[in-house]
Amino acid sequence: MTFPWQRRAEIALLTALTLAALAVRAYRINETSLAEDEATKLEAVKEYHHGHFSGVNAEHPMLLKLLVWGSVELGDRLNRTSAVQPWPQGRAEVWLRLPSLLLGALTTVFVYLLGLELMGGEGAAGKLVGGLGAFFWAFTPIPIALNRVAKEDTSLTFFTLLAVYFYARAKHAPAEKARRWTDATGAAFGFALASKYIFHIFGLNALVWHVAGHEGIDRQPLGKYFWRMTAVMAAVFVLLNPVLLSPHNLLNALGYAKGAEVHHNGYNLDGQLYMNTAALTPYGVPWYFYAWVVAVKTPLAVFGALVGAALLLLGDRRSLSSIYFRVMVVIGLLCLSLMGAKWIRYMLPVVPFICLACGYAGQRLYARIARVPNAKMRVLGMAAAAAVLLVWPLSETLQWAPYYSLYLNALGGGKANVARFFPHDEIYDMGTQQAVRAVAEEAPPGATLAAGNPTAARFYLEEAGRRDVRLVPIYDVSYVPHSGDFLIVQKARLYFETYGLYDLVERAHMPYRDIRDGGFTTAQVYCFSACPQAETQGWHAGKAEVRKAAAARNRRSPE
Repeated sequence: MTFPWQRRAEIALLTALTLAALAVRAYRINETSLAEDEATKLEAVKEYHHGHFSGVNAEHPMLLKLLVWGSVELGDRLNRTSAVQPWPQGRAEVWLRLPSLLLGALTTVFVYLLGLELMGGEGAAGKLVGGLGAFFWAFTPIPIALNRVAKEDTSLTFFTLLAVYFYARAKHAPAEKARRWTDATGAAFGFALASKYIFHIFGLNALVWHVAGHEGIDRQPLGKYFWRMTAVMAAVFVLLNPVLLSPHNLLNALGYAKGAEVHHNGYNLDGQLYMNTAALTPYGVPWYFYAWVVAVKTPLAVFGALVGAALLLLGDRRSLSSIYFRVMVVIGLLCLSLMGAKWIRYMLPVVPFICLACGYAGQRLYARIARVPNAKMRVLGMAAAAAVLLVWPLSETLQWAPYYSLYLNALGGGKANVARFFPHDEIYDMGTQQAVRAVAEEAPPGATLAAGNPTAARFYLEEAGRRDVRLVPIYDVSYVPHSGDFLIVQKARLYFETYGLYDLVERAHMPYRDIRDGGFTTAQVYCFSACPQAETQGWHAGKAEVRKAAAARNRRSPE
């Protein structure tokens, strides 16, 4: 039995945890430069504002762009008000990322609620699993870093978790209330699909309960509501993403899926460049990518809890927690690992279930300590467990604020190996604003700037009042640098198309300015100077050879 004061305390603690999750995600969010994908979202919002919807950023559904549009419009109004009031003005980076910050923080609530459902309701075990899982979601670096970026993965994760929770409620609800929960499930999955064109999680959720039925855990089949739930999902999906009905938009999306809009390729994994495209499945970025990410980007205490949870849950196969772990985490990561294209953000929908698994391990540890007969030893054991599972990971995460994406634990070498293993995901265009400002200060009128993130660079050039600067993509195969051109060389923008040029400017010892963000080098700004013709010809010839070798073998760095 839960007393009213206990319910109020539970709500207060969950609210405080959610607000703390928002605080760590929002901390100095305005100081992080726009990534190229985020700048593209801003361009899409401008098109939406002028009534143009079809063919705009067509590879992604509309929901996140609609949320960003509303946030940016709100920001513009507040900024206009603050122009005549003594209020601080919010930068575009803040309003662009606000929806992702809010959804990322609110995910904390549903991690907790799903933890209750996994353990059968309102008992102490469920509250501890859900509470620890919510804490790990709120304060571990991977979800924090990914929620700070205006990408579709955060909204996909939030609405997916919402759908999974609603379906679990339908399974545990009285028969007369099950239909309402399945309708809510369909609506939430519709929101998830309107966030990102990812369909397999719907099937994974169905697989969870298929296995549960086989194990005798699921005693309430909901097959009679399946087509109704699917219809609700489809209706919500189309309502939130009406451009799907536009043939022009559909052709653009299909063209993107086939690679027609992909102008560069490559992922720098620990100094080796791999092709990064789904078309090369099962080749491309190595299969162990996500295992490596989890091993070196999770605080050691949480990683230890995950290893313990895997041993417990894979051994106890007849519990709902075990089934969720095997399907959502093991099979989910296996599917991602087999695909040729890999980015850390792709694993975000799996992270809530990893957090809940860690919460399960923590609950089992506390249950074992609670059985210790000596009261003093129990207190010491509880305090030690809290210090290891809560205080240690939290303090470690906060030490990296606000550069959570750069976090590495002791297994990964910590700050000595920053941006070594996954620079494309870790740096992710950090320092672009500083680099463009450096060019704006030094470039003569009509100068040329080559950058790997031209949309973001254009945003900051216009902000600096330098519309006269000619901007070209550094990965454009037709681009030939001339003396006096400015080049922004970023480790996070190393592609097969740019490999030769990066190598050329480094070997030629051209003058450059080091751009540092958070004490780490994120980019170099070069002023290109004339090179011997033989060197530039070798660079052009080398680009084709590198791409050919990568497509053929894709197992080592181009030489």
